[in-house]
Amino acid sequence: MLGSSDGLQLFSMDIKSEEDITGYVLRESTDRRQGRGFLKADGAFDPAKKPGWVLPSNLGSMTEKLGLNFREIAVNNTRVQAYEWCLNSEDASALWEHYEGRAKPGMAAKLGILGFRGRLALCPDCLEADQSSHGYTFWRRLPLMPGISACHMHQRVLMTFCDACEAGHRRLKSNWHPTMECLCGGSLKPVADLDDKGMLMSISLSSMIDKTMRGQQPSELSAEAVTKAIGYEFGAHLHGGKAADNLLAEAVYAKVGYENVRELVNFRGHTFSRLAGTRPGLGLLRCPIQLLLGVYAVFEDLDGFSVALKTANEAPPVEQMKDASSDRRLGNRARRGAKFVAWYMSLAIEERLTIKTASRRWLLETLKDNLGIIRSELYDCEGSNTPMRYLKHIEPEWLDYMVPKVNGIRWRVSTEMELVERLEELSLHIPQRQALSLKVHPMHRVSKTFLLAGIPSESTGSKALESPEILQMLDKYSETVEQRQQRITNDFCAGVRAVYPDSPYGDEHTFTNLTPASFSKRMQNGAKQCPLAALK
Repeated sequence: MLGSSDGLQLFSMDIKSEEDITGYVLRESTDRRQGRGFLKADGAFDPAKKPGWVLPSNLGSMTEKLGLNFREIAVNNTRVQAYEWCLNSEDASALWEHYEGRAKPGMAAKLGILGFRGRLALCPDCLEADQSSHGYTFWRRLPLMPGISACHMHQRVLMTFCDACEAGHRRLKSNWHPTMECLCGGSLKPVADLDDKGMLMSISLSSMIDKTMRGQQPSELSAEAVTKAIGYEFGAHLHGGKAADNLLAEAVYAKVGYENVRELVNFRGHTFSRLAGTRPGLGLLRCPIQLLLGVYAVFEDLDGFSVALKTANEAPPVEQMKDASSDRRLGNRARRGAKFVAWYMSLAIEERLTIKTASRRWLLETLKDNLGIIRSELYDCEGSNTPMRYLKHIEPEWLDYMVPKVNGIRWRVSTEMELVERLEELSLHIPQRQALSLKVHPMHRVSKTFLLAGIPSESTGSKALESPEILQMLDKYSETVEQRQQRITNDFCAGVRAVYPDSPYGDEHTFTNLTPASFSKRMQNGAKQCPLAALK
């Protein structure tokens, strides 16, 4: 039997530089179950704990178990560098933390890849080369990149399984070596129907993504630099607004084709504004596929981008032709946002919960009636003023979760609507239970258990109980032992002073600093000596 050090050496030799880490883990787990692995099966190769295909996480723990360098695995076997250049320093650090440790929610939304369908894609020519060189095939990391449709090395469209076989391939976790034919015995199908313009675009995007994934892109490449170069190219520094957006859209459609832009890279109207930098309020575009499409459509390649960026950096400053009233409106909107947050936080917890449930209900009902709606169109819907202000400034993460991806919204809407209804139910149920406790059992402590009695323990109910507003309401309406003693003391002493003004039991200090047992005993004595003031 091989020792652990020998096994680790074989592992480090076995994984290939372009092999996707998730495909490797599943290939190893398959080989171990079939008795072909050099190392015995362990937690690092448990298929139930495999990293994700698109944005794998917790790789630090896996590489530590195997004595490997996490950084080398991330650079050579994941797509982290293809995403990193698009982000600011804070989000880039969060991306590396996501890959190394626990998954960070919302990372796919920050990268703008929610609109791209994840699929198992492969290049048949690459498979033949791998089979010839290594004796087996493996999943390469580049074809698995969301938005990639062609192999730039062999200049052909990528292939995938039929819909039924791909679902079964993912579910059964078997035969994880990619094959030259579909699992059902038929032929593989193209990941996209590409015309001539679409093929040229896909090959160029694949080549540029491959460079960024290897860290071979120009040092000046960033989302900010791409936006600056494209904005300067179309005169956003001169007239901005829709003029630059329209010129950019016209150039992209002419270079790539309307359908290719919409279907292959998920461009929408606001994407052109973000790419040209004409609407700063929307934020910078962070999707690498969309940014590099702009580079391809406007500058042809990364070398052309570098030249254009140098020109933009060396250009003398030009006063932008802006409407002063527009500047004032933007400033007012920013101030109104801050005022809204301050106003909202000054409200009582019950009022905040009412606004939360009403805003969520409005968005869910709007999405249910308009599944294809995008973020910018929500502001034009009836009754959007307060809900959208609340969601934009108070719950932006939930808004990002619900709106960006059209596919799958219907089940989200149904689930989230149940949660909203449960929150509304709890907001009424908790105060009613407190009033009932004080009326029926005034001497008993109002506990959280009593407040929640009668609430069904369904999944939506459990999730509702995790809401910050509900937790604050439970803290507000329930009592600790000390709070219960203070309430009883105040009520009893007030009654004693009204009937027996000279009695020592009318002084609250008589009941302070007592254990629960001593407090009950002294309260019983007080009730005997002052019967008319005793609590029922």
